[in-house]
Amino acid sequence: MQAVIPSAAAPQAGRRLDVHGLFATPLAQGRIDNAAKVNGELSRAILEHERTTPGRRVSIAGGWQSDIDFPRWSGPAGEHLLATLLSAVRSMTRIRPGMNYAPNWRVFAWANVIRRGHFNHPHIHPGNFWSAVYYVDDGGPAGPDSGGEIEFYDPRGAAPAMYNPFVAAATPDGEAGGASVKIAPTAGAFLIFPSYLRHAVNPYRGDATRISVAVNFALNDAEAESGLAWPGPRADFAAI
Repeated sequence: MQAVIPSAAAPQAGRRLDVHGLFATPLAQGRIDNAAKVNGELSRAILEHERTTPGRRVSIAGGWQSDIDFPRWSGPAGEHLLATLLSAVRSMTRIRPGMNYAPNWRVFAWANVIRRGHFNHPHIHPGNFWSAVYYVDDGGPAGPDSGGEIEFYDPRGAAPAMYNPFVAAATPDGEAGGASVKIAPTAGAFLIFPSYLRHAVNPYRGDATRISVAVNFALNDAEAESGLAWPGPRADFAAI
């Protein structure tokens, strides 16, 4: 498939350049409504689930990670969160021109709890189109040395910095070329990014408990029979 960029006349002296974000990697940031109330309910549900279930270990080192059954036990607050993220994902997705296709999203979600010294190894989320993370509890005010940031790596690897690591493209994200970007957690905020984008969570050096929810959005029914996929908001669902 090919995408078409409108042709333009050759630049002339004194004219502004028309700079395109060619092959740019989308990253969306947002907040949910009624975050304080939602986070209070989610925090209680997640910590209780941590106390009563062994969880699993996929990318996490130390800490606790639930199974991908978050929709089953997270209650109305969890459904409000997933409905918000699903709405955002739909707004970020479009059908290619000429294609007769209606996306059938399958949503898989799990909770993460980290404390001092815990982190997540670099990883991707194969088999999915979009991935998201939502911060339930960021541990309160933190200094610059608290760590625990999510770190995204340039999907092109070191290629943009191979010729000369001292220069970068004069674009808003140019300095990230061939490197990585760190984003500190903020309670009530979420990030949505392509599932192919390699990322990690740096070791947390604070003394509090940090809680997040991770979500994958798939476009096939490969795991539908597991019963773990969230089918979407109920017809009678009312947001918190």
